[in-house]
Amino acid sequence: MEYALVGFIAFFITFVINSDILFIKDESRNLTYNKAYRRFLYFVMFFFFVDGLWGALSETKLEIAIFIDTSLFFLLMAFSVLFWAHYVVKYIVSKNKIAKFWNIFLVVISWVIFAYTTIIIVINLFPDTRILFDFNSNVEANNLKNYNPNIARYILLALQTAMFALTSMVAYYNSFRTKGTMRYRHFAIGGFGLVMVCSVASQLFFPELPLYSMGLTLGICIVHTFVVAMDREEYKENLNSAITFGKEKEQALTSVKNLVYEDSLTGAKSKHAYVEMEDGMDHLIAFKTIKRFAVIVFDVNGLKIINDTKGHDYGDIYIQKCYETILKHFKGTDIYRFGGDEFVVVLKDLQYERREEMLDAFDKEIEENLGKELPVVSSGMALFDPNIDNTYRSVFERADEKMYERKRHLKSITNYLNK
Repeated sequence: MEYALVGFIAFFITFVINSDILFIKDESRNLTYNKAYRRFLYFVMFFFFVDGLWGALSETKLEIAIFIDTSLFFLLMAFSVLFWAHYVVKYIVSKNKIAKFWNIFLVVISWVIFAYTTIIIVINLFPDTRILFDFNSNVEANNLKNYNPNIARYILLALQTAMFALTSMVAYYNSFRTKGTMRYRHFAIGGFGLVMVCSVASQLFFPELPLYSMGLTLGICIVHTFVVAMDREEYKENLNSAITFGKEKEQALTSVKNLVYEDSLTGAKSKHAYVEMEDGMDHLIAFKTIKRFAVIVFDVNGLKIINDTKGHDYGDIYIQKCYETILKHFKGTDIYRFGGDEFVVVLKDLQYERREEMLDAFDKEIEENLGKELPVVSSGMALFDPNIDNTYRSVFERADEKMYERKRHLKSITNYLNK
């Protein structure tokens, strides 16, 4: 019964420490070698269960059940050897010709061992050709069947010992050709091979001890600690680096976008943004998906005189103050600076409903600013009429004409105040 406990305990240890690999298939980490290791673990866990079951059945008189279980024992052993070799080859990828040769040789040997195991299991099914194992009657033990290993078993275990030694050699060879944490991971894979060499070689001479399961359990713990866990940490670090890089890239793109779409002097939307907006409005008009909107054109008064008398730096400050005045009355709208001293606002939805109220308040403040060296901006508004307007430009031109009318009106007031 102690034999059975070893197999079942090995099963649960493998299940617990590798549950994420066995059952959580993270597509972002679903690499080829992860798939190979997952297959290896599946067959190893099946092997542990069968090995534990063998320990329980060996104390019974169920000859057929014991025979089937023992045959499965050797078949699953061959599968574990095969998939371990595939995992080693897929994990240790090398462009070195010598390493590539040994990788290919390793796969070939693993398939030879698997084919040999399958053949001798089939041959061993017949009573007259029990070359792998059989059970001898023991009268003194109440006619229980005693396990009797035969020549093919010794050959099989010897081949497996050589194969695990070969995987160890390939891993150690590559560990000395790599740098950083990958060297330790390759070294750990080599350690698995050495542990299995010792356990399989010992199993040759002690057939009724669960040495193979013990070796697999120890080896899997080594791989989990020094390979799987380190792979997971490296993946997290790379993921965090990728996220950080993505954020930095997004910030850089945002900065570039701001440079393209935002006016550097005032913070209003740029001429480039205005052109895109005009194209979008034309699209909406063409497909009759917009029913109403208003365009207000603004033009800064007296900028040329300010530039000539006080300099362009002061002129820039004056433009900024004019924009701030527009922004104060038209919050929540997109304000475009599409010329040196020209701004445009497009009103839709709620802002469209409040267009007269907002424009009247703006015009009132501008008139109060006259003669006080405060911002003076002319404005003109036009409404979209689907019966006459086929493009955004036609609405803009009407607003532009009204802006010039307003400019002449403000100029006449200014002249009157200066008398």
